[in-house]
Amino acid sequence: QGKSGSLGTPGALAPMLLPSADFVERAKRTEHLFAELTFQEVRAVATFAADSLGCATGYRGSGAEALRGCFLSGSEAVVLQIPSKAAALAHLDGGGPAPPRFAEVIVVHGDKPVEQGVGVYAVGPLDGQGGLSKDATLSLLRSLHFNRRPVDLSDTSCDIVTVKVVQQLLDLLVESFGESLLALGGTGVAPGTAGQLFTMYNPAVDSTLQKRVVRVVISWFHDPERFQVNWMHTLPFSFNIVQEGDPEKWYAENVSYCGQMFKTVDDLQATNQEGQLFKCTYKPNTAYTWDNAGPDPGTPAASEEAEPGRKVSRTWHVVGRGAIRWRGWELVATIRPASGLALYDVRWRGERILYELSMSDAHAYYSGDKAEKQFHYSDKAFSLSGLSGDLVMGLDCPEGSSFLDGSLWMIPSGVTLSTDPTKAKAAKLACIFESDDLSGLS
Repeated sequence: QGKSGSLGTPGALAPMLLPSADFVERAKRTEHLFAELTFQEVRAVATFAADSLGCATGYRGSGAEALRGCFLSGSEAVVLQIPSKAAALAHLDGGGPAPPRFAEVIVVHGDKPVEQGVGVYAVGPLDGQGGLSKDATLSLLRSLHFNRRPVDLSDTSCDIVTVKVVQQLLDLLVESFGESLLALGGTGVAPGTAGQLFTMYNPAVDSTLQKRVVRVVISWFHDPERFQVNWMHTLPFSFNIVQEGDPEKWYAENVSYCGQMFKTVDDLQATNQEGQLFKCTYKPNTAYTWDNAGPDPGTPAASEEAEPGRKVSRTWHVVGRGAIRWRGWELVATIRPASGLALYDVRWRGERILYELSMSDAHAYYSGDKAEKQFHYSDKAFSLSGLSGDLVMGLDCPEGSSFLDGSLWMIPSGVTLSTDPTKAKAAKLACIFESDDLSGLS
């Protein structure tokens, strides 16, 4: 985005320049080098890799048993393999051959020794038509320890420990937080009016290669169609799960209840039986006012339609799948499944000033009054684009914008996710327009 008149004469709107033949040719080269895989390519690569290895295309089954096989996993299960900078520059600037396009695939191997528990593979070359060349191959690039497997939002392997913890503390938890705990404890079905619980397994800060640790955070919601309110209704009860050795040996520690910390579940239970436990009560409910996006239900604003935004004037060109020319600027923009927007070969009046501008990782660290309570949301692992929906013209982007497509294979269904790259679909994940520096999208 840029402010009108910020280049050239202040306040003047420069005429839109038609894309030159040189720019169109460069756009073809930059798209070949840097444009993320299309949804057709994601599907083809995932199918080929799974068939070649005899693995599933995503996490299958439930509980720890699902980790015993092999499957494609994570927000970067199938992504473009970025060519080396030397090879890319040789093609862009020196007339060298175009490096073939390859994909990288991440596979969890519960069927191998833990030292080889994650495989990163190269698959290709791609044929440029949405599929793979007839001579395509799969080769192992590197192996990682099983404890370094990606965060997978379909992974329910820790549920076995969560159920044990809730069962042991069920009376206390129902007394404190309501009957929604009945379903989580696996001992009964919670009444429909009690709502539902969403359990997240977030990486804990004390994880090591030998000991993968997650922090369990439990939140409440009632209507799956308004699932987002769960972020506002986190229960004051959490614990770590230590994934050390076989899943049957995993255990809970660092249990937090109503601001009190206990090393083990047994310690919490003993304190309660001794009458020394401070008990709190939080039985969530909602009228979808403060905890829900948008105006309060029943208010006049809830029935009002927003005024249509102004249509922006087209002052840019987009060629192919993300090569952009705006005034004196040229660049290629693409959407990475995990890390989001990435820019390449950024030029001002034909001169390259940036080779790459992208994010390598993203974490949101949550501190606590004790180190044992600290954890982080790995935003890249949960993905910065994979959980998105289609952008809407006039709502997310001004009328007249240009869209950039990406691929989605994390498909929500209620409070569960299907993560299967062979079912990838296209989605509008970013838009291009010239900002007028006014508030909102008007």
